[in-house]
Amino acid sequence: MKIVIFGASGRTGKLLVSMCIQAGHHVVAYVRNQDSIVKKHENLHIVVGQLNEIDKLRNAISGADACISTLGGSSLTKPTLEFTQGVRNVIQVMEDEKVNRFVYMSSLGVGESSAPSLRHGTRNEAIKGNLRVSRLDVAKFLLEQVTDNQFSKKSVWLIV
Repeated sequence: MKIVIFGASGRTGKLLVSMCIQAGHHVVAYVRNQDSIVKKHENLHIVVGQLNEIDKLRNAISGADACISTLGGSSLTKPTLEFTQGVRNVIQVMEDEKVNRFVYMSSLGVGESSAPSLRHGTRNEAIKGNLRVSRLDVAKFLLEQVTDNQFSKKSVWLIV
């Protein structure tokens, strides 16, 4: 598969890039800074751009089988316009290019944003304790969601 990763230079994104390459996929890492990805591999192509640069997004997404976003901001409760509009741009280009698999990692329901009105599913009780999941496990989860057809066109939640 050709997989485009947004947020490829972040902590989870770097793990995901490595896992995708190890699994034999062709990876396009979309980053703001060329120097943020030091890994070199014949199956890794780096596109440097901002989320508002439609031509660069199109260059990255064209011919892809799937896109994964591990983009993250500095606040759980205050989304930035850059990411909000940027994801809209990614989705628009994906639609234009007929790429129909998108896995989006979100922090909705974590930390400050875990208000009862944001809970998902049938469980109403709060999860107690200091639960943690490793970034490696999150990266594995994201890769599985984009490569396994059983998850196609479904919302899948990793609740920790």
